[in-house]
Amino acid sequence: MINENFPNLQRITSYATANGVLKYNLKQLKELKENKLKMFYMGLESGNNELLKFVNKGNDANQFIEAGRLLKEAQIKNSVTAILGLGGKEFTKRHARDTADVINNVCPEYFSLLTLIIGGNEKYIKKIDLLSRREIFQELFSIIKELDIKTIFRSNHVSNIVPVNGTLPKDKDKMLHTLELVLLDDDPWLDRVPQHEGEMHY
Repeated sequence: MINENFPNLQRITSYATANGVLKYNLKQLKELKENKLKMFYMGLESGNNELLKFVNKGNDANQFIEAGRLLKEAQIKNSVTAILGLGGKEFTKRHARDTADVINNVCPEYFSLLTLIIGGNEKYIKKIDLLSRREIFQELFSIIKELDIKTIFRSNHVSNIVPVNGTLPKDKDKMLHTLELVLLDDDPWLDRVPQHEGEMHY
């Protein structure tokens, strides 16, 4: 119907969940591609299954990987996001490690990291021990360090404190160097939890 009403249309994109993608078989996804559905935006949030269960995501990491590989086979582009600080101090190492692992398995064309912010989620915020800005940067550093794929990477959303972006693997060392400089800074501001009310870029 969209194509019929907009004959000059070049592409359609859509948000999707892993379970939503897995409702379709390869043939159906290819038909969507032929009808100009060129890319899905998918929220991984985390690659750690325990954390995914904790936030009631509704799918596990393996389902996300399966959906990502299916999109790759159908030649539909995938733009994936995950959330820094999502599991607080308890999950931070596992969250970073497992998120990078899932992304390495899915190989999305685009990968972005947002940062957990306070707003409408106060009940959840009370359940975790929030990361300081420095710990958020360390989590970001750990994820980028473990990525071993070709993708366009972005961490320059309004929720992020330091805008970091580039093309992997070409810009990996440059991004890590930027974060190393931040982590070496002894400014006590970095050791406080972000306020996320007028939070300014570092």
